[in-house]
Amino acid sequence: MYTVTIKQKWAIRAEPTLPNTLGSVLSPRVIEVLTRVHELGSVSSASKALKISYRHAWDLIRQGDVLFGQPLMMLERGKGSTLTPLGEKLVWADRRI
Repeated sequence: MYTVTIKQKWAIRAEPTLPNTLGSVLSPRVIEVLTRVHELGSVSSASKALKISYRHAWDLIRQGDVLFGQPLMMLERGKGSTLTPLGEKLVWADRRI
């Protein structure tokens, strides 16, 4: 018997001409964090599930914000974290790959 595993790999790179990006490459971990936030409702829960620090999770999200030039998540006091429409589209696309 064989086990077959197929894994997608995101490769999102900013054009070197875009301001503040310097040809940055989006870490695949950003998509993982966004997906877990979507599923679990908070950055804290997402970071625990991914076994990364809360601070590192936010650093990854901020890297995505800079690369895309707009926020990927919104934080509302007392309501947890929600994805912006762009964050939602990235999670949607990840599930389709």
